[in-house]
Amino acid sequence: MERSWGRPEFKAVSGVSHGRAYRALRLPGAAYDKDLERFYTTIDQNQVMTSRGLISGVLGDSLYDSTPLLRLIRGVLTAEFVRRSVGSTSRKAAC
Repeated sequence: MERSWGRPEFKAVSGVSHGRAYRALRLPGAAYDKDLERFYTTIDQNQVMTSRGLISGVLGDSLYDSTPLLRLIRGVLTAEFVRRSVGSTSRKAAC
């Protein structure tokens, strides 16, 4: 990882859970800093998951439904986001 003034430059992005999401939102540049801040400071449990109820949870595959989280991710993971992310890694790979 190389450092520029306050913003890390990643040659590769990997990880699990929040670490992967954090680095993915940092990759395309400062344009997504507000989304990153929102994810870590304003989102609550109801915006990430909803209860399926005890019976559905026990008989199904999970106690909670993560559809709200999917909606949040789709709100940021747009074609423009992917283009900027791929462009960012392509430029760094060429160096």
